[in-house]
Amino acid sequence: MIKTVEESRLHGNLLRTAVYLFDALRDEDYESAKLEMEELQFGMNKLEELAVKRERREKLTAVIKELKINGVEIDFASRATFLASTAKNAVEQERKLS
Repeated sequence: MIKTVEESRLHGNLLRTAVYLFDALRDEDYESAKLEMEELQFGMNKLEELAVKRERREKLTAVIKELKINGVEIDFASRATFLASTAKNAVEQERKLS
């Protein structure tokens, strides 16, 4: 399991935040501790989201590789719903020409 750069950076930030939380609790600075806990919770949620995305991407990549081995060709551009209609038309025209 290889972490992305964003995951690694976030992981380091969370470790630093945990240290700040520890320091705030040791110094009985409860207001700062509360803020650090909120930051830690937010970061943990974000890290969890990134891990789920990475796992989904790895599964999709494995499926695509398996399909290619079996001779199935996949064209993602023709199914992209985010393309403007002119871009979709350009893809369709290119297909007709080939």
